[in-house]
Amino acid sequence: MWVYRVLCKPMPSEQIMIFAATLLVTAIGQADEPTQDQSEAALSTALDQDSALPDQTEPSLSQNGGLPPRRDRPLNRPSAIPSLPSLANRPLLPRTPRLKPPAPAHRKRPAEITEEMRTPDDLSKPYWEWEHATGDWAGFRPWLWEHGVIPELVYTGEVFGNVRGGLRRGAAYRGNMDVTLTLDTERLGFWPGGTLFIYWEDAHGEGIGERYVGAVQPLSNIDAEDFDRLSAYYYEQQLFDRRLRVKLGKQDANVDFAALDYAVYFLNSSFGLMPNVPMPTFPDPALGAAVFAKPHPLFSASAGLFDAQAGPFSLVELAFKPVFGSLAGTYRAGGWLHAADAEEITDGPNPAIFGSNYGFYLGFDQRLYPEAESEDQGLGAFFQLGWAPEDRNEIALYVGGGMTYSGPFSGRDADVAGIGVAHADLSERIEAIEGRTSETALEVFYRMQLMPWLALTSDIQRVFNPGGWAGRLGFRRTHGNRFLG
Repeated sequence: MWVYRVLCKPMPSEQIMIFAATLLVTAIGQADEPTQDQSEAALSTALDQDSALPDQTEPSLSQNGGLPPRRDRPLNRPSAIPSLPSLANRPLLPRTPRLKPPAPAHRKRPAEITEEMRTPDDLSKPYWEWEHATGDWAGFRPWLWEHGVIPELVYTGEVFGNVRGGLRRGAAYRGNMDVTLTLDTERLGFWPGGTLFIYWEDAHGEGIGERYVGAVQPLSNIDAEDFDRLSAYYYEQQLFDRRLRVKLGKQDANVDFAALDYAVYFLNSSFGLMPNVPMPTFPDPALGAAVFAKPHPLFSASAGLFDAQAGPFSLVELAFKPVFGSLAGTYRAGGWLHAADAEEITDGPNPAIFGSNYGFYLGFDQRLYPEAESEDQGLGAFFQLGWAPEDRNEIALYVGGGMTYSGPFSGRDADVAGIGVAHADLSERIEAIEGRTSETALEVFYRMQLMPWLALTSDIQRVFNPGGWAGRLGFRRTHGNRFLG
């Protein structure tokens, strides 16, 4: 009876599972799966080739289309930190997979291996040159990597304080701990291109956005109620020489959709996700399926279907990646549909109930100025625009943008400085009923890379008309407010 009900009258979550499973089985059936001997031979060849290359700590911007690392790989390798000593004579450890640095809270993706090199975390080096706070575990960490088992722990802490305006003065601490496990099917001796990702998350502390400032746009991208849960568990498969990617399971949609590269270091939540694009993301990811196609280096297309709160949430995104001389950019356009009841914004006694909610968004990243001596450094800009119908959404129009500069000072090549503005225009119905109009947040930050595994961000935000109430000024000033380790 259960099989009959699932196949003939599936619920929304079961529809997603059936759709994604069909996609995955079809795609895997079309891929040529190498034998174990072939996989081992290919891996051995890659290791031999990589051993002849000079060590690199992160792919250059030319390898990433000239853009900074994406949200799931946000740190440049800090060249300001002293060079690693030569490990050529180290006899015990083979060349092992090298991971990308930790991602910020709630933007976690499977750890990716970028190169092959000897593990650098040995006791012969100063502690500030270690790649990980806990070292290489006497060789056990690189052994796990080599066999496709990649554990990570990242802690993000922040202290925010409201010093003037808003609702009241005060400060609060907020923390987020991420524990992830990535399993690489090829390195485990199975098929190539497969990744199983598991993500446990603990969020604790108190934010100041609602209690002290009264802002519509959250001042912190980890501001939420306390929780302790398994935030993500999904399988991801790369196909056709990485031109097609399929994800199935519980996941954060904002990792892959409406995510801008040059906005990744800002702390205000609107720069990470436009406030009128209600996709399932932190702190409430959802079960879903997503497909990502890249038929040409200049174009890509993405689609996702998620079992969000109250009903299915679907979205489609198209991206164009031109290069103007040596200046690369990514231009995105997307649309979303939430198949759930939405109540009309009205002061009447009988508000209408709409059967769905919808909207669209635009965004771009564009490199503006590369420093001649380094492809990793320079100036970049981003822009955001989101629209949703004002008869059922508090924020009808959102416009945001800003600039970041990587390596702003000599000897601080891994540091990042930025300035951005986020403007939320409230619905005209909200204005007519409550008198609230719009809210604008201005943010300035400086992110200092202290060690390969430790970063400190100083951040100042000024909020004009918190909550949309004209004439009320909120000002938040924070110094040394966030650390990522």
